[in-house]
Amino acid sequence: PDSQWIACRGISANGSGTVEGYIRCIEFLLSPSNLQGKNMKQSRGADINVNSWGCGACQVNDLLPAFKALHHAGIATVAAAQNGGPGCSSIGLTPGIYDFVLTVGAQGRETSIIAGFSSRGPVMVDGTELLKPDVVTQGSQITSSVGTSQYASASGTSMS
Repeated sequence: PDSQWIACRGISANGSGTVEGYIRCIEFLLSPSNLQGKNMKQSRGADINVNSWGCGACQVNDLLPAFKALHHAGIATVAAAQNGGPGCSSIGLTPGIYDFVLTVGAQGRETSIIAGFSSRGPVMVDGTELLKPDVVTQGSQITSSVGTSQYASASGTSMS
């Protein structure tokens, strides 16, 4: 009942992002500011941040310090596993590859089996061989809002 929602868009209108844009958003979640970028207050920071993206423009460790800062501040990070399945070692984008991030995969609507599109581990891009995703939940044919007044069904780990 006492929750609030904050958001930051780290990508352009065409859906592409940069390391700098993502870091600006991570910093904002850690210590939000006003619209002019002033009056930053960590006390207004997020408790949890949810990421439905993967940084294809990033090297493995580009965002690691920023996400570690969130983690050390007690801010939990949840990330979609991405939709590169069904092959093994298909989780390869930050932030879902990091060990302290809760990475969420998708399962089918009528089954408890991981969905064919859902990426899975082990994570090999950074040599850690982490077993991911950490959890799997329904992510197929999920009804969600589209635009301002419509609904549609979609599938993907972002829907999980």
